[in-house]
Amino acid sequence: MEKYPQIKGVHGMKKEELVEAIQAVEVELGIREKEEEKKAPHPEVKPKAKKKERKVWAIPDAKAQVNALKGEREGALASKDEKKLQEVRSKIKKLKRIMRKLKEAS
Repeated sequence: MEKYPQIKGVHGMKKEELVEAIQAVEVELGIREKEEEKKAPHPEVKPKAKKKERKVWAIPDAKAQVNALKGEREGALASKDEKKLQEVRSKIKKLKRIMRKLKEAS
């Protein structure tokens, strides 16, 4: 308020309004160069993708799936395919979490 006494109604302004007013005064005084409006507008917001429906697991089904994935993991280790190995490990981890939750719920 002391630095820019020409701005009136400071207490009633929101932060964005106050910043704009300060910038306008600085442009008038020659302290700041006038900023051109942004040439590229904000990109349009894309609609969110629909969530996948969660499959309801039973513990035996999850165990069978984990065992199948362990076979894939061994194959990925043998072929030294790091990307496939990471995918398989994350799937196994998710299934084990699901099995733990199912066990706690029962």
